[in-house]
Amino acid sequence: MRAPLASPIVRAPRWLLAPAVVPVVATMAMDPAGYAPFGPAKWAAVAVIVLTAAAVAVRKGVGGFDHATTLVWLVFLGWTALCGFAGRDPWYAQAGTPERHAGLVLWLLAFAAFLTGQRSGIGGARAVVRGAVVAAVGLGFYAVVELVWRAPVATDASPSRLGGPFGSAAFLGAACCLLGPVALGVAADGTFPRAWRVAAGVGAGGVLVALAGSGTRGAWLAVLVVAMIVALARRAAVGRRPELVAALMAGAVLIGVAVAVAGPRGGTSGSTTDRTTPVGARLDEWRIGWRALSRHWFVSVGPEGYRIVFPQVVDDDYERAYGRDVIPDRAHDVFLDLGITVGLPGLLAYLALLGLVGRRVWRVLCRGPAALAGAAAGVVAYGVQQVVLFPVAELEPVAWLMAGALVAVEARPVAWSRLVRPFAPGLAVVAGLMAFLGGLDVAADRAVARSFDAAGAGRSGDAVTEALDAARWRPDQVRYRIAAARALARVDRTAALAQLDAAAQWSPDEPALPVERAAVLGTVTGWQAALEVDPRRGRSWLELGLVAARSGQYDIAERAWARATELAPEDPVVWLNLARLRIDRAQWSEARAALAAAEALAPGDPRAVALRDELRRAGHAVS
Repeated sequence: MRAPLASPIVRAPRWLLAPAVVPVVATMAMDPAGYAPFGPAKWAAVAVIVLTAAAVAVRKGVGGFDHATTLVWLVFLGWTALCGFAGRDPWYAQAGTPERHAGLVLWLLAFAAFLTGQRSGIGGARAVVRGAVVAAVGLGFYAVVELVWRAPVATDASPSRLGGPFGSAAFLGAACCLLGPVALGVAADGTFPRAWRVAAGVGAGGVLVALAGSGTRGAWLAVLVVAMIVALARRAAVGRRPELVAALMAGAVLIGVAVAVAGPRGGTSGSTTDRTTPVGARLDEWRIGWRALSRHWFVSVGPEGYRIVFPQVVDDDYERAYGRDVIPDRAHDVFLDLGITVGLPGLLAYLALLGLVGRRVWRVLCRGPAALAGAAAGVVAYGVQQVVLFPVAELEPVAWLMAGALVAVEARPVAWSRLVRPFAPGLAVVAGLMAFLGGLDVAADRAVARSFDAAGAGRSGDAVTEALDAARWRPDQVRYRIAAARALARVDRTAALAQLDAAAQWSPDEPALPVERAAVLGTVTGWQAALEVDPRRGRSWLELGLVAARSGQYDIAERAWARATELAPEDPVVWLNLARLRIDRAQWSEARAALAAAEALAPGDPRAVALRDELRRAGHAVS
């Protein structure tokens, strides 16, 4: 039997503060004045602190780098870059979209964090663990305040679920999976000072509140699965009693199934009939994802490319069940997402990387001190929940930083100090560049917030000015161009179209642009062009019918609304418009059927009442 891993109590050098701060920044960074308060600011802070920690670790670190994992990382990064350049959206494939940040840059940051963890050695592992405790305390405090009072930073998230310092219940659940086990491990580790153990206990309690309040079933299931894994790995703690281990396993599986299936019904769009369970909704996401993978399995569509191919693979059933107010950009499974975006070769490289790292993490989990075993459990839990989510840009570097530190604790990496130290100044320069770009992004995000505030207050001139400022700060970001186009649409249609043209120069196949262009043009040909790109978007068929009816093209309007009833059968507006048109065309039986469908969806709607009265006066009352 191998001896337990040591956890020496040594005075950590000051430079280890940099990697220790990474979990804190990734969890608590935010910008309350921004339109997306947990997006640009958090991403910029994470990128800067990870690169800074990498520069310091390369310069002053004492550890080496594991040969096998480093080489597999390089293979994965090289293939990802190739897929990005050959894919459908080269710019965002490298930089990442402003909503997800999951381009090549994210994986480069994760790689830098992984190397930083290895370079920091066991002292770095303990420093990162302490940083995770501080992050857990902050996350728990935020969640408790949000639960008993209100969210400190207002968002559009569901009021029935906690979003925490991420503004997203799913991201909060992922953070709980990563930080909660670390806090529990430190609380149980006698080598840590009492103050740190008390703080860890408080943080673990707060994370538990956040985990429960998030309502994220994937995170709940991940925690239960990891509890089972920990029971197996550290079976000495349960007296080596196989029956107890078996009971824990069975209980975890049963509770996990109950958690996944139970709860209020409802798909992702809140349909009013034939709602699916959360499990059914996730299976539908995977069904469409598999269809995309079957068409793009080798070089594939490149990082961030799923949103572009999604309109080509979605079917009528998905559109009817969930609609698409927001274009899906993830298949909600890390392996499926990677298969679609970097192909099977990239997925195989990633699986090889998980296998190499997982073997070392497992050893720490089995025989490491409590704090490091907690870190190992957190890394595993974060990985497990990705099976029903996807890599979270703000948390991915933290997970890989912990994984690198655990690899350094368990293994004896080869020292490449002479080879890597010259890269320290370059990393510092890149960190400065990311700080500059991040500052521009924060400024643009704040300008968008001011633009929407001005529009809501009726100050259209100020709204246009602020939106144009946002587009000038970050001209490469499509969402800022779209915000400017929407602000300009009512005052200068030509300028609005120019903003959309400028956005298309950065992302020619962005599926949102044809819809925005059609909304600005307000013409039949505009909406027909949008439907050529995305022929199964029910809302576009509705808008086509409205524009066609206003221009007197009633045959086109009727066909468009008939198609809309197939794709969005639970939208009463579609049925009301179709009923109105059929009354005007004296199609009485069809009008009665459309009106009956509308009244079933929206009983008592004044528009439906008016149409019913009109039919009655014409002698064709609805029974």
